[in-house]
Formats: sequence, C-alpha cells, structure tokens
Amino acid sequence: MGIMPNLIFFFAGFISVIIQTLFLREMLVIFCGNELSIGVILSNWLIGVASGSFIAGSSFFSKRIKPRTGLIITFLLIAANVFFSFILIRNLRYVLRLFPGEGISLGDTIWSSFVVLFSLSAFIGAQFSLGVRWIEEYETKLPAGRIYLWESLGYLAGGVCFTFIFLKFSNASTTVLILMFLCVFMAIRLIEQRRIRNIMNLVVLAASIIIPFISAKLEDITISRLYRNYEVKELVNSPYSQIVVAQKDSEKYFLSNSLPLLTFPYRDVAGIEEFGHLTLLFHSNPESVLLIGGAAKYIPAILNHSAGKIDYVEQDPWLIKTLKNNRPEGMENEFENQRLEIHYSDGRNFLKKTENKFDVILLGVSSPATLSLNRFFSVEFFKLIKNRLKDNGLFAFKLPGSLVYINDNQAKLFSLMRRTIEQVFASLKIIPGENTIFIASNDSGIAENRTVINRFLERNLKTEFISDTYIKYRLDPEKEEWLNSRLKDYTGKPYNLVNRDFAPFALLYTLSDWQSVFSPKFSKIYSLIIKYSWIFWILVFLWLLSNRIGFAGTAFTSGAAGMGLQMASIWALQVYSGNIYYWIGLLSAVFMAGLALGSGIIRKVDLGRPVFKILMNLESVFCLWIVVWWVAIKVFLVSWPLLFVFSCGSGMILGLEFPLIVSAKSRFLNVKEGAVAGGIYAADLIGGWAAGLIGSAVLMPAWGLGRTLLLFFLLKLLSFQWWYRFKKII
Repeated sequence: MGIMPNLIFFFAGFISVIIQTLFLREMLVIFCGNELSIGVILSNWLIGVASGSFIAGSSFFSKRIKPRTGLIITFLLIAANVFFSFILIRNLRYVLRLFPGEGISLGDTIWSSFVVLFSLSAFIGAQFSLGVRWIEEYETKLPAGRIYLWESLGYLAGGVCFTFIFLKFSNASTTVLILMFLCVFMAIRLIEQRRIRNIMNLVVLAASIIIPFISAKLEDITISRLYRNYEVKELVNSPYSQIVVAQKDSEKYFLSNSLPLLTFPYRDVAGIEEFGHLTLLFHSNPESVLLIGGAAKYIPAILNHSAGKIDYVEQDPWLIKTLKNNRPEGMENEFENQRLEIHYSDGRNFLKKTENKFDVILLGVSSPATLSLNRFFSVEFFKLIKNRLKDNGLFAFKLPGSLVYINDNQAKLFSLMRRTIEQVFASLKIIPGENTIFIASNDSGIAENRTVINRFLERNLKTEFISDTYIKYRLDPEKEEWLNSRLKDYTGKPYNLVNRDFAPFALLYTLSDWQSVFSPKFSKIYSLIIKYSWIFWILVFLWLLSNRIGFAGTAFTSGAAGMGLQMASIWALQVYSGNIYYWIGLLSAVFMAGLALGSGIIRKVDLGRPVFKILMNLESVFCLWIVVWWVAIKVFLVSWPLLFVFSCGSGMILGLEFPLIVSAKSRFLNVKEGAVAGGIYAADLIGGWAAGLIGSAVLMPAWGLGRTLLLFFLLKLLSFQWWYRFKKII
C-alpha cells in the first residue's frame, strides 16, 4: 500500500481537529464564553463520530460500499458539511432569536450544538471504520492501531498549526475554505485512475486561487448574521475572546464573547457610580487603588477620588486597544492620565507577582457566570487579595441583585459568597440593590453610614447620579436586615459550603439562575438532575453487581475516563491561566499526540504475549493515573504548562488501550478486526460523550473536581476487576 494510507489518515486527523477547534471557538462566542459548554460541544461531536463509526462498520454498509469509495464520499461530504455547518453557526443566534448580549439556556446549547455538529462528525467517524477495512485488506497486524496512530499525528499537527498559524494569520471564513479544498484534494488522492486524479488536482489548485477573494466577503456576510440588526463597527478575535463593537441607531455596544461589557453614549451611570464611588467612600484615604477587569468603565469614577495611583489589570490588550479606538463618553482622556498604570496580565497572576499593597482593590467583573470568572470569586482568590491589602485595606465586588425580590438561586449565591468571604476577611458589609455590593476588610470594622455620607460631601465628587440623599437611601439598615432575613434559609447544612476554584458552587448557582431566566422549563429539569445527581453512584454500583463489563464496557469506561481527565485539564488550565480560548486547540493536540504515542508503542509490542494480561495491567495503570492526576492538581498545585503533559499522558494510555481492546475482541471471537473495530470505537466515543455532557454540565459544577474524578476512578476500577476475573477464566 505504501505511504499513501498513512498520509490520508494523517490529513483526516489534521482536518478533523481544526474543524473541531474552530467550531468550538465559534460556538463559545454563541454560548457567551461559558467553558462548561466545551464539554457539551465535545460530547455532541463524539456522539456523531460514534454513530458514523458504528454505521460504517456495520455489515449492511460493509457489504455494499467498498472502503476506498466510502472514504472518497466521506471527504466530499465533510467538505460540504463544514461549509454549511459554519453558515449555521454564524446564524445560530438568529435562529434562536437571541439579540447581541442575550444569554442562552443550557438546553438550547445542547440541542443546537448537536444539530450543527452531528452530520459533520458522523462522516468523520465513518472514516475510521472504512479505514480499518481498507488497510485490513493488505495488513493484518493492528490495522486499527495504525489508523489511530496516523490520525493522532494529524491531530497533533492540526492543533499546533491552528494555534500558531491559523489563529494569527487567518480568519474563520478563510480557514473553512482552506479545509474544504483540503478535503476535496484528499478525495482526489483516493481516486485510482491516475489520469483523472491529475486532472482533478489541477482543477482544485486553480479553484483555490479564489479563496482570498471570497473569504473576506463570506466573513462580512456571516458576521452580519451573527449580529443581526446591528452594524459591526469593529470585530477582533483576540487570543482571549471575540471583541465586538456593534452599533444600533446612535448607541454602541461593547461585547466580549457575546457578553455585554458596556454601552455608550447611554452608559449605566448608576451602576458605574455606585461601584466606582460608593466603595471608595468606605476608605478614609484611598491613595492606592487596584482595579481588576471591568472594561475600564470604573476608572473615571476612581480618578475623582484622592487616589494617588490607580493600577488597572486587564488580561486582553486587544480590549483596551478597541476601547481606545472607540472612545466611550466619559473616557476621552482617562487612558492618558499619569496616575493610571495599565497592566496586561491575568488578575490572579498579577496578585501573585506584584509586591505592592493597596488601600482598595476593586473587582470589576460582574458575576461568576463562567469558570474563568468563578476563579475571581473563590477562597483561593480572596486569599490572594488579602495578602495584597494594607492593614486597613478594603476589597469590593458586586453581584446582580434586587431590592424587591431575590430568587432562591440568587439567595444561595449571596449566602455562599458571604461564607466564602468570612473564611478570609475579618469584616463584611453587604449593600443590597440592583448591584449588590460586597465590601470586605482585614480590619474588625467597616466605616459607619454617616461617615460615608460625610466623606462624599468632603471630597466634592463630580457625579451625575449619586448624591448624599441617595447614599443615605442606598445604605438604609433596613435593606441590609431584609437581605439577611432572606438568606436565613440558606445557612447550615446542606448550604455550609464555600466557593473554591475546583468546587465552583457559585458557578452552579449562577447557571441555575440563568436557566430560570432564559428557559424556565429546562431550569426545573436541570435543578432536578443536580438534586438527584447522587444516582450516578447507584448506577455505577449496579453495573458492578451485574458483572457485564465486557470489551465494549471497557472501551466505554476508557472513553469516559479519558474525556473526564481532558475536561479536568481544560478546567484546571482555565483556573490557572484564564485563557482556554487560546490554548484549547493546543491542549486537544497534545492529547491526540498522546494517543499517537500510545498507538505507536503498542504496534511495536510483541503481541505473542497474552493480550488479555496486558490489558489488565493497563487498566491498573489507568486507575493509578487518575489518582496521580488528582494529587498533582489538588495537592501540589502544578503550574499550568504541566497540564499539557498530563493531557498527553491521558491520551497515551487511551492510545495503548484501544488497539488492544479491538485485537482482544477479534481474537476472542475469532474474526477480523474490521468486524469489531467500529463497535469498540463507538463504545469508546459514547463513553466520552457521556463524560463530556454529564461531567461538564452536571458533575463538575455540582460536585467539584475531586468527587467527579472519583467517579471516573470507580468506573475504571470496574473494568479492571472484570479483566482480572476474565483473565482467570480464559
């Protein structure tokens, strides 16, 4: 066969991972940057791949379609599907009738990503089964392993190219067109008649010249559909998010991954002045102020105070550049103020590295609606804040609230944040309102209301909205008493929790609150699933009693554990670096590199030894690896670059196992590997689908990292004990 099959499956993996990563980033914008949607997206991708692999490997198709012909068809169908799926993604908010800045429910996230990805991923999955049958005609030793190896090498190359080339030098539309032409070119390479193949190659190469001319037009058209009824004044795909300045009538909106940052000229003056002025009035002399995030909108208010210096931390330089290009009213000269110093860094990393201490630290982000935001509302973050405050320093943040009604999820969130802060700080004051402000201090007391009003009068602040009368109304003790009475029901068990990086209960309550707003019916279902999530422990126990693990069950547990570890890597990378939007492609690539490494190693192993014993040993290694992963993350707090090593290691174990499971079943049934590879591959992917969907949307936010990994550990322990007993029988 030569080298051609290797190149075919190398490029199949290359194309697949770029499509997956590109669409994942595009849908993160649609789904408001919520990283938990990554698991949903990947799970729907996997269920499509599993379905395609299973159908293509069935006897019905194997008798009717030759593998080489099937591969030609699938490459052409992938080319067509990648285009139409891209168009659908860019029109998805229009289909869901969501205006820019409006949130999306988890239910809509699940079904819409399934519709977008299923057919495309199914054709990609079909290529695996077709490839095993094709190679099996010429090679008998682990054909599944050979495909796994070369696809995984393609995944690695594709992830690296996407992260360091496509992201920097190509927009999404150009990338889609390149992928389409590459799919067609691969289909042509599979044509056996050399003359026809050469003619088609020339046609495709000639047609590819039009890519630069049509990609810009395609990008403009699809972006206009993404932000329907709005004029896109500026769009920047930074390494951190998609930043958009959209205009409707005379008003401009700043959006980051579809989440609103600020509007002008009709700004939220009340919210800006409340947080920017009121918080600083609780400090007697705020000479040094640190502002973390908030799209710089609080800087004008802070500059009105007696602050000697303002340090503003913003991770994304492209956001500041966009703000400077579209100067909002009230921010015309603030960026040039000599008292302001901008630090382009992640807020947590800045706190770890700086040696300065501050009178006041303000957290400008709004709520823990994503993993990247939850990490600013955790015990770990509050401890960093405390270490960077002076003895009489203040720390403040805000959450959406109300003076009229607080629903159960908001009450749970407020109560959780109160417990979390009280674990770190000596004093806490909560100011209820549309923006409920939390003010914490290392001191045993916080300024009295009368003192705050006097400071407002003394400082002669330039304000548009707040006044001494309004401050008196805002600080009315009865409002705080009303809030405390509302939170009484959420103290003690089972609410005696605190928010942590790897136990993001604040994210869970915020998501639940979002669901109640955007999809009340689904919110009830989601709440029930969370409430009775302990049932998953029962299901694992019942599976243990049934003793029906088998080959497919082993593949299922491996797929579930592998996806679970990969989602944990994504989660940990976001907690440590705050930039999964940029690194997701490379993280997927190193996972696939591990698959390739494992597949390559197992192809060199002398399988004259009992394959069943090797599998049993690998199952024990998998169990041990989960434990090592958890200890490294939770106990030793490894630096985030090492997460790529752990991701590669998880992939390598999967790469070692999968070809062996296929080989073991084919030997046990005395059939060719092509007859069983599709079913095993489907079981592996269904396990990944279940872990991606349930793990990301339910287990991780409800249980935290530790208990979630424990469930995956028990799943692998199930398959280990089955192989231990099975080895003795055979």
